[in-house]
Amino acid sequence: DDDGNFKIKNGVFYNFCIDALSNPTKKYVFIIDEINRGNLSKIFGELMMLIENDKRGEGYSINLTYSKDSDLFYVPENIYLIGTMNTADQSLTHIDAALKRRFSSIELMPDSSILKKGMKGLPELLDKINEKIREKRSRDNQIGHSYFMQDGNPITEIKELQFVFATDIIPLLRDYFYDSDDDLKEVLGEQFIDWDEGSDRNVKEDWQDNAETFRTAIKEAYNVTI
Repeated sequence: DDDGNFKIKNGVFYNFCIDALSNPTKKYVFIIDEINRGNLSKIFGELMMLIENDKRGEGYSINLTYSKDSDLFYVPENIYLIGTMNTADQSLTHIDAALKRRFSSIELMPDSSILKKGMKGLPELLDKINEKIREKRSRDNQIGHSYFMQDGNPITEIKELQFVFATDIIPLLRDYFYDSDDDLKEVLGEQFIDWDEGSDRNVKEDWQDNAETFRTAIKEAYNVTI
């Protein structure tokens, strides 16, 4: 408040549960994006027990320690929790075993078939890049198909792919292989970066400015025609 004191108020999930209680026949889905970006044990707190499948409903009500209400609280059975995470983010908090037991896991890997309605060779290009990434790093480091999509649709213009390659793909691969120029060269090829001895390893401009030069570079690096 204006005096610098903390005031207790109901949070987003609390209000979500209240809404779900008012419509018991309706399914409510609560999505936590990038769920591994915080200390989950502290974030969930008392909810750790209440979000278990067999601890749902009024029969497992508790008094919330910091609630402004004295009423018992429980997570309605018609609420579904979905948490998303990127397994390539190794620097982020790992999901502890206690929380893992409360969620079923579904792995969503890159799907190049989604790109079939885009420009020629796009699915094959994604597959070739990821094949090389798997050889040098791991399957968790593969590039997702969304990198080759805009506004929910596959890229259809060469200039769009040139832009994505320069601003997304190359910076991402450089981050993956920051400790090994040799591995980066194996995955990316020699056509996109200035690898000359004594150079600053800058991204070349020729393929960014010329569509045919870019097509040739892709063909030489990945044996894919776009």
